[in-house]
Amino acid sequence: LTHFQGKRVSVPVPLTHTLSRDEALQRYIEEDEALPIQNAAWNKLYKKELIAPFRYPEHKLYEDMVVTTKVIAASDKVAFVDTPLYHYIIDRGGSIMNRGVNPRIISDQIPAYREKSAFLQSIGKHHLADTHDYLVLKKLLVLYTETFRQADGKQLRRALKEEMATYQNGAERIYNCSIADPHQTLRMKLFFLHPALYNAFTAINNGVLHRIRGIA
Repeated sequence: LTHFQGKRVSVPVPLTHTLSRDEALQRYIEEDEALPIQNAAWNKLYKKELIAPFRYPEHKLYEDMVVTTKVIAASDKVAFVDTPLYHYIIDRGGSIMNRGVNPRIISDQIPAYREKSAFLQSIGKHHLADTHDYLVLKKLLVLYTETFRQADGKQLRRALKEEMATYQNGAERIYNCSIADPHQTLRMKLFFLHPALYNAFTAINNGVLHRIRGIA
C-alpha cells in the first residue's frame, strides 16, 4: 500500500525478469509478446553512463528504435518489469500513430529500420538482422494494403513498393528466420511474384473475413 493525495491505494508488486544482453536483444528483435520490450524510449530507465554515448537526433521520428537497439547491445543485463508503473497517452488524435500511412514513414521510419538492421549486422547478429527484416517486410505489406483506403494512397503505395523491392534479394534468408510464419511467407512470395495478384488476393481475403465477422 502507498498514499496518493491523502488516500491509501494498492499498488501491485512488480515482477522483474533479469535478462542477459543476448537474451534481451533476441526478445526485443523478435517482438516477443511475453516480454514486450518495445522500441519506445518512455517505458525505460537507463543508467546515465549507458545512455550518454547515444543521442536522439532532433526533428527526426522513429529514432528510438535504433537507440534502443544500441543501448541493449551495450548492456551487460536488462531487467524487465511486467507491471505498468508509468502511463503514457498513446491515442492522441494528432499523433504520428494516428495519421495512417504518411510520408514520414518513407522519410524516417524505413531509414530507421535499415539503420537498425545494419547495426545488427555490424555486431555479428546476422540471424537477428534477418528476423528484423522479416518483421519489417511484414509491416510494410500491411502499410501497403492500408494505402488502398487513402485518397493519397497511390503515391505512397508506389514508394512502399520500391522500398519492399530492396528486400527481394535477401528474401530466402528472411523466409528462413526463426519466427517466420508459413502463411505470412506465402503472402511475401506472392507479392514479389506479382503485386497485382497479391492485391486481388488481399481484397478477396479481407472481403471474406468481413462477411464472416458480420455473420458472427
